[in-house]
Amino acid sequence: MPCAPTRGITSIWPGHGPVISDALGALDYYIAHRRTRLDRVRDAVATLTPGDDLPRRVVEMVYSDVDPVLWGAAELSVRAQLAYLASS
Repeated sequence: MPCAPTRGITSIWPGHGPVISDALGALDYYIAHRRTRLDRVRDAVATLTPGDDLPRRVVEMVYSDVDPVLWGAAELSVRAQLAYLASS
């Protein structure tokens, strides 16, 4: 798979916010952040009993530092993370 430097990618144009001029730094950050978040989701699931409200309970633990107004979006992310973890 080609990586950013071999493709000449130096900046990222996100869907919102300013252009990110350090593509490699941003990608490294996003990858590290995703790994950390997946580890936190994995740890939360290990302490909880399964149930219909598991994604919401994971959100309450993992996204406790996020404004609850955003927890609906966070739950969609957690559902995707749980599916990813179940398939790996």
